[in-house]
Formats: sequence, structure tokens, C-alpha cells
Amino acid sequence: MDKYIEFDLNIKKTSGREKSHVQTRLYSRKQTSEVDSTESCGFQYYERYVMRKTICFLMLQLLVVQMQALAEPVRIGLEAIVPENPRSYYSRYVNWRPANEETVRLNPPRLSWPYWPDWPNDFRDALYTFSLQISPNSDCSEPLVNVTCPYNFYNTLPALVKNSTQEQNRWFWRVGYDAGSGRVKWSKIRSFVIADDAIVWDRSRLTSPNPALSGHPRILFNSENINRIRRLAETNVSSKAALDFMRHQADQIMQKSWWRDFPETDRAVEPRQEFYTIAGDLALVCFVWQMTGDDRYADVKSRAITWASYPPGGRASPEGLGGDGSEDATHGNEFLALLFDWLYPVLTSNEMLSTARWPPNFLVKFSIFISILRRIYNCNNKIIRYNQTRFTIGLITFRKFIKKSDIQP
Repeated sequence: MDKYIEFDLNIKKTSGREKSHVQTRLYSRKQTSEVDSTESCGFQYYERYVMRKTICFLMLQLLVVQMQALAEPVRIGLEAIVPENPRSYYSRYVNWRPANEETVRLNPPRLSWPYWPDWPNDFRDALYTFSLQISPNSDCSEPLVNVTCPYNFYNTLPALVKNSTQEQNRWFWRVGYDAGSGRVKWSKIRSFVIADDAIVWDRSRLTSPNPALSGHPRILFNSENINRIRRLAETNVSSKAALDFMRHQADQIMQKSWWRDFPETDRAVEPRQEFYTIAGDLALVCFVWQMTGDDRYADVKSRAITWASYPPGGRASPEGLGGDGSEDATHGNEFLALLFDWLYPVLTSNEMLSTARWPPNFLVKFSIFISILRRIYNCNNKIIRYNQTRFTIGLITFRKFIKKSDIQP
């Protein structure tokens, strides 16, 4: 007997209630009043089949109803507003850092403050000296840190350890502003909490650094760890990929026209590439040389010496002295510092002394910092010049390293 089943499932919505109607029809091509045993078994099979399908449809309908209930709109009210972080206020300026009552995860935290006492309402043209106090007491009495500085930041701090009377590692701090009158205007007292899992970084030794003791190279790597860093290219997949990429970049740099015929002056129109980006290319090639020891990259030395010998006023000079790219031109000094540090072990005394820029004239090129100061302080050239003199006191000057008594042959 040739039979088949046909289902008709209709889901109707009446008065907000879901109703389902399942129609089942059993068809037979053979019309007979007699049903043999085989047909009886067939009917039982079809009955079970219909029952299973009906149950599946009803379960599906139940799931649809539940999903509709779960899809009710979620309403977001005032309770969902995330509090603003005070650190985000006027974020383009040097602001109060840490924010008041902020929990920090660096001990000691990095500290900075606005240049003006009434900022942002006051941008007066004045030169300030700042007094920074950090104390475990809410009135800033008996300060653990009590220093004076000419900048609106100070970070050569010792680790802050709470005493037995402190319930938590909370510290109070304030800043005094002196515009040269001898009268100090104190800010309001702020506080921060050092988290229990904060990273301890004692930076007090940096107050009086002695760069001569650390030798060269010392930026990113030094004589003690350079071999370990080189081995990362053999033991670490990511490091190998990074070095392979930089090596490929260095090979492409050495195919550039200015590499083959390096310019003797930075006053000409050629090369078209900005000179500060040329310095960046030289730094990359120098890094690859340091990491691989492959002397194919050793010619970077002569080119770096030539770049450093350009006198101020040309395209290789920083912002304000005629450099390419306006303020971006100051990046050339960053790359120059890297080149000097990494090439120092292979520079002869004559190469150092004959290079105009990274001995005494290197300080002239520190106008990169003056550009930063201009953006930080937003003040006039008189203050900038004054800060230039004071700022370079704490910087590393390379004049010391070109004394004949200090130069290692």
C-alpha cells in the first residue's frame, strides 16, 4: 500500500493569543476496506511519526513565545551613567595627575599639574617656580616629599610606603606657585591612593644621574643585555618576525637614491624626502646592524656622521630653524640621539670632534624640548628662552663624552 503523510501547520494570532492548528491527512492510493497486518504496522508508524512532528511544532511555538518575552526593551536610565574621570578634563594640557582621589597602580605615581594657579581661567604671562609637597597627613604637614622645581611636573620620586597609622596607602599632595614675588600661592590639597598591587618604581636615584657611569650603548639595550636580546630572534617567533620585517625595511632603505649618493648639504632641493625622515631611516638601519651584526649595514655610520655635521639653519634643523615638516622636523634630534648612542663604540675621537652637531651644537638642537615647552606652557619667547637655559641643566650633554680623556680608542 502506497501511503504518505501531509502536514499543514497554521499559527494564528487571535486576541493576542497564539493558537496552532495542525492538520494531518492520510492518503492511500489503494482504496480497500481490508487492512492487512502490514498496513496496520504502517498506520502505527505514521501515527508515531505524526505525534513526534506535532510535539516538535508545539515546542517550537513555545520557544517563539519565550523569545518574544525576552526581547522586551531594556531601558537605560540615569543610574547607567559612567562617572567622568577628572583626568579627562582639558586633556590636551598638562593637568593634575593623578586626579583627585584616583587609585594609582604605580608607586610612586607620575605627578604633574597646570602651569597656572588659576588655570584654566588664567593664562597670564608669568614665570613660576613650583613647590611640591606629598604627605601622609590630610593637611600636608610633615611632608615626605618637599621639593622645588621650575617645571610643572616632577617624577624623580622615592617609593611611598604607608606608616602604621594609615588605614590605606593614601597620600595627600599640593603645589605652591611662586611668580618671583617670594609669596607662594598653594593649590587645594588633593589625594591619591596607591593600590595594593601597584608596581613599585623608585625613581629617586634619577635626581642626580651620572650618565658617564652607564656607558654606551644604553638606549633600548646595553653591552650586558644585547646578546640576550639578539637571541630572541632565534627563540621567540614574534621577535624573529619583527627583526625580519625591519631587515627587509633596511634593505629597501639602502636602495634609495640618497643612500647611494648621500647629500653633503641639507640646503639643496634634493633629496625630496624630508631630512628628519632620513634620520629615522638611518636609525632603523643602525638598529638592524646592532641586532644582526651584519656589516652590510655598517655604512650607516658614515651617513649618520654626515647628517650630524649639517650646521643649523638647513632642512635637517628642527622647528624654528628651517627644518622640513615644521614641528615634525624636531624628530630628527630623537633619531640623532639614538644614532650617537648606538654608534658610540665605533666612533673615533676625530669623528666625534669633527661632528658639529652632537658635541656642543647638540644643545642647539635641543629645541625639540623647547617646542614641547612652548606647547606645555603656552607662553612667550622670553619665558621659553629662560626655560631653555634651566631645562638643559638637567639634560645629558654630550660635551662630556668628547673629552679626550673620556674617549676610548
